[in-house]
Amino acid sequence: MEEEHNQRLVAEMIMKRLRMSASGSGSHTSSNRTVSKASEEFDKATLVDAHNLMMRQAAETQQMNLYRLQPAIVEADEASVGLAGLASIRIEELKLGVHHRGRVLYGTLCVDAFKVTGVISLLEDDRGKAVRLLVYNAVVSSSSAQAVRRLFPKDRAVAVKEPYLKRCVDGSIAVRVDNPANIVTAPAAPAPAAGTTHAGFDALRAEGNKRFASQDWLGAIELYSKCIDAATNSLHSSSSSSVKQDASKASVTTYSNRAEAWLRLHKFEKALADANKALELGLDSAPSLLKSFHRKARALCSLQQHKQSCECLEVALQQFPGQEEIRDSLDKCRIHMRQSEYGEYQSVNFLLDDSNKPASIPNYSDYVGAVEIRMADQSMRGRGLFATKDVQMGSLLLVSNAVAETQADRKTVYLHMDFTSRRINTGAQEDIVTKLVDRAMGSPKFLKQLNTLKGSSSASCSLEVPSMELFKPNSVSPFLTTAEELQDESAQIDIVRIREIVKYNAFGKSGTISDSAGAKFGEELADRSCGLWMLPSFINHSCIPNASMIFLGSVMFVHAAHDIRAGEEVTLPYFDALVPYKQRETLCFNWGFFCLCRRCEFERSLCTPLRPIANPFSALHKKARKEFSARFAGQLSNSSHSPECAEFHKLAVKLENTLRSLGNLAPTEKQWIQASFAAAYLAGSKPFGLAMSSDSAGTRLPQLQTLLNSMHATVPGHMMTFQVAAALTQPAVRGIGSDCSSNLAQQLALEVCTSTFGKHNPDALRALLQSYSNKKLHLGGY
Repeated sequence: MEEEHNQRLVAEMIMKRLRMSASGSGSHTSSNRTVSKASEEFDKATLVDAHNLMMRQAAETQQMNLYRLQPAIVEADEASVGLAGLASIRIEELKLGVHHRGRVLYGTLCVDAFKVTGVISLLEDDRGKAVRLLVYNAVVSSSSAQAVRRLFPKDRAVAVKEPYLKRCVDGSIAVRVDNPANIVTAPAAPAPAAGTTHAGFDALRAEGNKRFASQDWLGAIELYSKCIDAATNSLHSSSSSSVKQDASKASVTTYSNRAEAWLRLHKFEKALADANKALELGLDSAPSLLKSFHRKARALCSLQQHKQSCECLEVALQQFPGQEEIRDSLDKCRIHMRQSEYGEYQSVNFLLDDSNKPASIPNYSDYVGAVEIRMADQSMRGRGLFATKDVQMGSLLLVSNAVAETQADRKTVYLHMDFTSRRINTGAQEDIVTKLVDRAMGSPKFLKQLNTLKGSSSASCSLEVPSMELFKPNSVSPFLTTAEELQDESAQIDIVRIREIVKYNAFGKSGTISDSAGAKFGEELADRSCGLWMLPSFINHSCIPNASMIFLGSVMFVHAAHDIRAGEEVTLPYFDALVPYKQRETLCFNWGFFCLCRRCEFERSLCTPLRPIANPFSALHKKARKEFSARFAGQLSNSSHSPECAEFHKLAVKLENTLRSLGNLAPTEKQWIQASFAAAYLAGSKPFGLAMSSDSAGTRLPQLQTLLNSMHATVPGHMMTFQVAAALTQPAVRGIGSDCSSNLAQQLALEVCTSTFGKHNPDALRALLQSYSNKKLHLGGY
């Protein structure tokens, strides 16, 4: 309820700002009327002046070091359509409030584009008429002005499919594009006239190289494409053998150069197609062949086709022996091959390196172990991931690179308001949408993968179970992208559905073991990150999960946190599950489901007796965490009194008395309840310097290893569980109330470490525990 109230307040704030922007006062009102009239008359000169003024004002606002609310009105837009078959329409023919189905608007961008929430530019047609162009979901919130202008540069030809003319809040009219798949930059030009000389295509390639050097990848691709067309035309029309030879060489070189430009844009299938074409047309002695082999191998590697990449590099090494660059690439590719085929990773070496930085995080391949997608037993859970054979604790189940990830900007608050559903998305979520749309526009295979994910709570059960071959690395048939698919612009990219996919599948990494954006693994990310991982999106939630995940950069490693039987569903916690039931219920509601795990079923039956302890938990937890953070930051001495932690710790004492009054509970049930209130127990433990093991009445609390057993049995792989295990290895803090043996402490800690980080050499696990044993325990674990 509190979250809904906050969303309403923000929505009202957005509406107020939009009304203020629309109404204006004094000279602003007069200016708005002038611009509005010019927009209705498609007056280029006045619109250009208004655009440049708005761009300067936007730049001044963005230079202010303040939190900024930047709303975007998200309007429903249907899936994209193909450019072929659309009839041309002129700017003067556009009608307000109409989606011009079956039509396409051609024009040229006549100003420097800039970004507020969406990209703002001006489109001019061949008759000199102009209309404001608003493009959303095309660039992420952190994109620089230079990046925006490279994507929508002045003088770039564009085609807007099925344009929609709307009135903006300032009274002007504009063509709005919510789905960037409906705007085509540099649409294909007509074939060049017969008789084009080799000097013509050489000049086009040289100009393309200049664009490439300035990092204008799209501009380079446009010119490379014209060069290829001109060279192809010369091959078919010229009778001169020298012209044909020059044209053939130009084609090979330009296909290879265009492949590199596609690589820079992360359009790997297009890069692969061009590299293949260069190799097909090339001669054995052509200098560009070496580059083409290397570019093909890089494209294959990025597409998780490591086996084919290795084969490509081996052929290249045979033709160009002694090339160290190819040999080095082949060695790295073979490492990826072992990772993707056998799950052989040396991740523990990186975790143990105290000097590591985000830039030094290795590139890891995806891996799919003994798991497959099936329909879950409980119909409302839809599909899930299941073990195909018995796996032991610590076994690697899968490794997945993020298909899209963003880091939130702490200086700017980006909120996107959907006025249809009256929901608010964060800027990070919208950035994920933008990245997914961009990737889908260049990869039919990726779009197939994306469309397998859940898009709404009501549609999950009707979705089919996709083939695992679609997600496994080194899997080619039957999902290899064809040249026809790459040229077919009719692939349906539905931005409304993609936004729903992000809503139900993307998540942040706070509360998990991670190493990203400079944070050492285990440090709080505080929702700074948001990402989507493809195959892990099929893993369902449980408050007693049997799997755990760690992150190295943007790569997720999923291990078996307990032994898992063949046919058993693999589950992960979607949130911090070391909290009381009512808090977990609210978190489940925010995710759009109701948890039916055995722990929740049991704790629901005890809501009444546990209510006096559960109700104050959240408020006391926040106060204790704040007090401990002050102590950890040196604002409080270790010897000073900690009243908030002491008050929070009393909940554990009350809970122990309540558990006794409940009669005979099964050991597992008692562990679940203790784990729900673990933070209250730990608030009085020696790692906090309090060492309160009983109250004045003499109520005995569990020893630290007993509490750790409860936490590990309930939520293995949780950061708090690992931190307690690390603390347990210190002789001074092994027990609450009494010490435990060194051997028992080490055995339990190693088991927890295996559940968290997977199977490794015991010495490596001990080193991981040692790396944390001297660090203070964070209250709440993050």
